This record gives sequence, C-alpha cells and structure tokens, in this order.
Amino acid sequence: MILGNEDQIIRLREKRMTVDVFLLGFLIAMALYHFTLYFLRKKDAALLYFGVLCFVFCFREISTEQNLIQVIFPGVPYLVHMRIVYLSFYLIPPITSAFLRALFPEELKKEIHYIVVFIAAIFSLIVVSQDSVFFTGTIEYYYVFTFLCFAVGFYVLALALIRKKTGAIAILIGIFAVFLAYSQDIFYNKRIIPTFILAPFGLIALIFSEAYLLAKRYSMAFNAVEDVSESLKKVNSSYRLFVPKELLRILNKHDVLDIKLGDIAEEEMSLLYNEVRTFSDSSEKMTGKENFKFINSFLGRVGPVIRERDGFIDKYFGEAFLALFPPEPEKALESAVEIQRILREFNRERIANGKDPIRSGSGIHTGPILLGTIGEAERMESTVISSSVNVASKIGQLSRMYESSLLITDSTLFRLTNSSEYFYRVVDRIQIRDQRSVYTVLEVFNGLPENLIDCYMNTREEFERGILLFREKHFEEACVVFNRILEKNRADQAARVYLEKSVHNCRFGVPENWQGVTLLGD
Repeated sequence: MILGNEDQIIRLREKRMTVDVFLLGFLIAMALYHFTLYFLRKKDAALLYFGVLCFVFCFREISTEQNLIQVIFPGVPYLVHMRIVYLSFYLIPPITSAFLRALFPEELKKEIHYIVVFIAAIFSLIVVSQDSVFFTGTIEYYYVFTFLCFAVGFYVLALALIRKKTGAIAILIGIFAVFLAYSQDIFYNKRIIPTFILAPFGLIALIFSEAYLLAKRYSMAFNAVEDVSESLKKVNSSYRLFVPKELLRILNKHDVLDIKLGDIAEEEMSLLYNEVRTFSDSSEKMTGKENFKFINSFLGRVGPVIRERDGFIDKYFGEAFLALFPPEPEKALESAVEIQRILREFNRERIANGKDPIRSGSGIHTGPILLGTIGEAERMESTVISSSVNVASKIGQLSRMYESSLLITDSTLFRLTNSSEYFYRVVDRIQIRDQRSVYTVLEVFNGLPENLIDCYMNTREEFERGILLFREKHFEEACVVFNRILEKNRADQAARVYLEKSVHNCRFGVPENWQGVTLLGD
C-alpha cells in the first residue's frame, strides 16, 4: 500500500500508466514485427512462437499493475479480467517451450515439450472452465511448475551452449533475465517485497537477446548467401568451360542453367577443323602426362585466337578440334592464319628444347548446321549435326595428304567479301561418300612466310592448268606440268601428289565414268 496526498498518488499512477502504455506499445510492435518476419520466412517457427509470446505479454501488461484493460475496455467483468490475468501467466511456459524447441530441437526433446504443453493446458482449462475461487487456488502449484520449466530451460540452453549452437548464450541471458523478473514478481505478488511487476522488463531483455540472435542468424545467412553466390559463380565459370557463351546466344538462353535436353537451333556458320599432323608420331615418344601437357599447351594458345574472332571450340578430338564461327568466313580464315603464326613460334620453342617441330592443317567450310543438346537425364552435351561438319573435317584431314596449312571449300570462298586479299589456288574436287554434292577445294597460303607464298603463287596458273589436264585424262601432259612445277618449288606436295596420280593413271588407266573427283569415305 502506498500512502500520500491525492496529487502525489495521481502523479504516481500517471507515471506508472505511462510506463505501462510504453511497454504495451513496445510489445505490440515486437509481436507484429515477428509475425511479419514469420510470414516472410515460414520455415522459421521460432519467429511465430516469439511473436505469440509478445502478444500474450500484451494481455498480461493490460491486466496487471495499472489495469489498462479497464481504461481500454471499461466495464470488463471481474471474472473475465481475472481469467486474462491467469491465462496470460499460464500460457507463457508452453509458448516459451515451443520457442526453445524451435531453436534447439536436438537439445529440447519433443516428449519434454509435450509434457510442458499438457500440464499448462490442464491448468489453462481449469481457468477457463472454473470460477475464480477455484482457479485462483491453482497459482501456488503453477509457481512450482514454472520453476521446473525454468530448470528445464536452463538445462537445454546449457546443453546448447556446450554444443556451441548459434545464439545459445544470447537466449540464456534473456531467459535468465526473465527468471529473475518472475522470481521478483512472485515475491511481489505474495507481498514479500514492496516493488512492482518486472516480468515485462524481463521480456524486454529476452527480446533484445532474441534480436541479437536474429541479427546474428541473418548475418550468418547473408554470409552464407555470399559464399553460395561466390561458389555459384565458380560453378558457372566451370560450366562455361564446357558450355561456351556463344552456344547460349545461339540457343537463345540467358544462362547455362536454362539449357534443357533437346534444345536446338539452325544456323548458317563457318566451321574450322584443325588437326596436329605429326602428333601421333610424336606422342609415341611421350608419356601420357607429356601428351596432355603438349595438347593443352598448344590449345591454350589457340583458344584465345578463336574467341577473339567471335568463334568458339565446339569439340575436341584429341589432337584435333572443331570451331564454329559466324557465317561470314573472314573470322574463320583469320583464325586459321593466326594458328599458323602461333605454330611457328611454338615450333621455335620446341626446337630450342630439342624436340621435333609440329605441323597442323585446317579445313574450313561454310554451310547450314543444327546445333543443340543431346544425351539423357543424368548427362547431356552440346553437339553439331550437319553434313557441313563432315565436309569441314574431311578437308581438314585432306590437308594431311597435300601437307597444306589451310584448305577451304568454294562455299567458303564465295562468302568472302573480298577474296582478293587472300592467296589461293584450286587444289581438288571432292565428294563425301553417300552425298551428292561435289565441292571444289582451294589451298590458302596466307599463313605461310612471304617467300613461300611467292613460290606457290608464281606457279598457280601452271598448277591449275595441270589439274585441268589431269581431270580431262591427259595424264602424260599433266606429268610434264607437275614435273616442271616441282623443279621450281620442291616443297609443293600437292604437285607431287598429282604427279604420282598421273603416273599411276598412265600405267593403269581409269574407269570410264571417272571425273577426277576425290571420293572421301565417312
């Protein structure tokens, strides 16, 4: 009981009501805040239980001390008022247990949680169903039950602390503050100490502890998202090693994750097939590790050249690869020419290290292709399906026979905007087995040293006249022409091949339907 004059009592009451209103507003805000967080992240049940706990404390705040409920809802029956007082107390242990269970499910076993809920439900049912004379007599027993719940809570938090669970310290401090406040309130309600209700302040301490835990969890989640994002970037970068960005553009996909099995696109493209000629012979002298080192060293220099010219490597075939370019073949030819320059530098290094030089040949063809994904649910890859691929690979392989650095088809030549910039000559006419189309193959010399280019271009007209004689079955005259070319340029392997063919045909003849077309198998 507080004694004083009327003004003092009124000021004290107003002061305490101000504190109660502040606490009520704070608790309502916290309840709504946690409800909002829960609806944004429904997997985190602890947010819901803590919001409910704040909401229950709101009812306790308006029904005790200054009895704001009588101000907010004048004329509330005494029995209803008392039931709110007791229920707002009896519901706190099971809700707190649910909160701790959501945070530390391994430490707080569900059986213990269910026991707490069951006992609290019995006491709450008594409050709802019995008169005030009866249910007010249960408070002493519930005090004992509440202290037992605190003991269980401290055990759970101590276990979580030992196991280094996130937020264990913060929640332990908050729960301890609530314990001190409730212990004080019990003594206050028994008129042992002349203070006032401190439970809401204990809850505020718990709220700050939970807020710290929430901030820490979100910080950890944010850091985890950053780590996952960084890891995802690395994964995507790794995927791009297997799925070029140009493929995404052709398939009209924004990301590698958008690619699905069966995606397909039809394009007109220039295809460059390149193979290292003397690799097979050299590889027999190398170990497996040296083979891989050699291939990767060469391709490591070639890859950037192709990408810089809007192309990308679609497939690797050991010592060979297939690259795709836009339909305008200039980029593909520039890449093939640059590969020859790189090869000369590469060979200088090999010779300086006492190793054999390497030669390579490229074949370029321009035509329609189907580019898409094939495979099955567990594994898929991109592939090109088209006769154009076969043509490019065959003339690339044909460069081995003629020891040419670069061969192209007439389809590619006709797509050049300025063919006069290139040094070339007709070298063959080919037909792929089981295909009707016949392609004229041309040898391009732009990747060679200038003195060699001059040698080949000085005999170009004579060489092409020799080929015409060869096709018209004038093999003896053709022999004379190719012999004369070889006298001027001993490095002309194509002239040597035609000379040998002409000699052979002079001796053994050719079929009646022979047209001078080289038939290449699959």
